[in-house]
Amino acid sequence: MNIYRTNRPFVKLYDAPDATDAKKVLGAGISRFVGDGTVQNGRLQVTRQGEIQPTWWVDEGNLTILTAAETAVELAPIVDLEFYEDAELAARTLSGFLDAGGMNVEYLLLLAWAESSWTNTDSQGRDGVDTDLGGPIGPYRFEADIWSSLLTDNDYKDVLRGFGELDRLKPQAQCFFAAALANRLQRALKSKIPDLDPPAWLLRLGHRIGKDAALRFLKLADDEAVSTSIDGVRAVSAVTVNANPKLFVNKSNTMKSEVLAAILAEFESGKRAVIKRLTDLTRVSSIDGMIQGGSPDIRRGALGFLDFIARYESAGNYNAVVDRVRNENNPRLVAMSVEQVLNFQNTLGGRNACGKYQIVKGTLRGNFAAAGMSKDSLFDVDGQDQIAFQLLMVVRKGDAFLKSNRGQAEFESFALLVAQEWAAMPVLKAMTGHNGVQISRGDSYYSGTGGNKALTSADEFEAAIRKFMAET
Repeated sequence: MNIYRTNRPFVKLYDAPDATDAKKVLGAGISRFVGDGTVQNGRLQVTRQGEIQPTWWVDEGNLTILTAAETAVELAPIVDLEFYEDAELAARTLSGFLDAGGMNVEYLLLLAWAESSWTNTDSQGRDGVDTDLGGPIGPYRFEADIWSSLLTDNDYKDVLRGFGELDRLKPQAQCFFAAALANRLQRALKSKIPDLDPPAWLLRLGHRIGKDAALRFLKLADDEAVSTSIDGVRAVSAVTVNANPKLFVNKSNTMKSEVLAAILAEFESGKRAVIKRLTDLTRVSSIDGMIQGGSPDIRRGALGFLDFIARYESAGNYNAVVDRVRNENNPRLVAMSVEQVLNFQNTLGGRNACGKYQIVKGTLRGNFAAAGMSKDSLFDVDGQDQIAFQLLMVVRKGDAFLKSNRGQAEFESFALLVAQEWAAMPVLKAMTGHNGVQISRGDSYYSGTGGNKALTSADEFEAAIRKFMAET
């Protein structure tokens, strides 16, 4: 099998060797492909590296075969603290998304330990030149097809925007996709069993066997084997069983109770790793609750409402920099002090919003002290939450709104104040916006200024405010 790279900009991809029109055109930059050297009509048959489908045909002159040295792969190792921060960021972003269940960093850490013992490797534990890029890979052992299905799922386009197929090799990206997959499982399970708050063990099982098999598994008695037929279909397919020997220790004869015991053992092992490697960063009580059959936590009230806002401002990324929603380390904002962030914002000019809540320089300078912080305080997860809480509850009068009679006039006034703080939130009725621009319901208050636009609908914004009211 050969590995190729593109050698010119705007490479055309065809879905047949004799097709006259390109199905897709790649822009400037390097893309890699895999193929066995098959050539028809002057075109190579290839697939993009890291993908299984689709098959493309590319003019031979547009690809260059790589040498063994050029194809060498070395996956970046897991750094415990960074992995924790990325998992926490992902958990907070997806917690309660689309009215599904909660999500917390402890669940994502336990899941990654169960899947890979926190290693960024393939399913055989390899991270070098012999790595299987097409198979399960990374701390969450993501398959290419599951990754692609999340990328193309419109329900997750906002929280996964900026990610691509090749990000499957990055631990930070995998944290987001693991949280998104858990959220999708929560929604699917609750749609079939409305009163179900899926426990952590069921999400872990669903991550490996899929939602349909997880639903069938739920219907098994404790002493029934996973090969038992449920509604005319085997509870867990033989292929899935054979691919997951850690969960199905007796293969098709494994009983439901044995699968639960295996997951419990994984979570207990994960708990020991968390305590040893992350000390007091995580909540042991949350881990114990999930081991005992509980579900991951959800942020409610003001913090839950701020998570909703941040979903559209920054895809929930505490390291986001204006126009770079997926920034990770350039710079890593959560490791910087408030003073360092302010100095960095000075280098950005007029567009200088930073962090999960896209706080601009003037707002940060004017509010960090009122939020109980100093210039030496870290602009980390808790620090950004503190500042955003100050903006929501004091500057934009969330506390006064909750203490009012909460009538329609107060509701609309509060909604406008929030929209004036965060441009991704829409106004609820036609009005004159920023700089005298006439705007309609659903527009950003800052429409017509700096490319700003609302990124969620007025109906969704109203629903989020009502949820905030009910929970506070």
